[in-house]
Amino acid sequence: MSGIFNWLRRDFRAALSVGFLLLLLGLSIAAPVVAPHSPTNQDVNNTLHEPDARHPLGTDDLGRDVLSRLIYGARVSVVVGFTAVIVAGVLGTALGIISGYLGRWVDQVIMRITDVFLAVPQLILALALAVATAFTSCASSRGGCNMSRGFSGYGASR
Repeated sequence: MSGIFNWLRRDFRAALSVGFLLLLLGLSIAAPVVAPHSPTNQDVNNTLHEPDARHPLGTDDLGRDVLSRLIYGARVSVVVGFTAVIVAGVLGTALGIISGYLGRWVDQVIMRITDVFLAVPQLILALALAVATAFTSCASSRGGCNMSRGFSGYGASR
């Protein structure tokens, strides 16, 4: 444990990054206490106001406080980030154990699948997956269809 603190003491950028992550984690945990307003309450008489003492980052088009929405939005970002790391760690560990234990052709198949994932740029893969799942789920969910339209630009206003 003291090795981590020594490393953070020597590397200013690492210490700054860890501090920012701890701040983000603390804000997301204490969002109900820290946020100055409710992120969902609408005030249509107070729409698109510039920053002032009451709303430090202003309001959006529905009159909701932007700072409160950012603080509450950090909760979702933290959960998504931790979930992605945990799922990737568990899946990678499981595939590594299977590959190491069985070896031979199983190891070769897992490695070729890994090579395919590493060869395809991640943004293109994400777009392809979003469009592929949207076309199969357009009938069942409107959200998937709208997501594919957003990625492809189809139906965008000009």
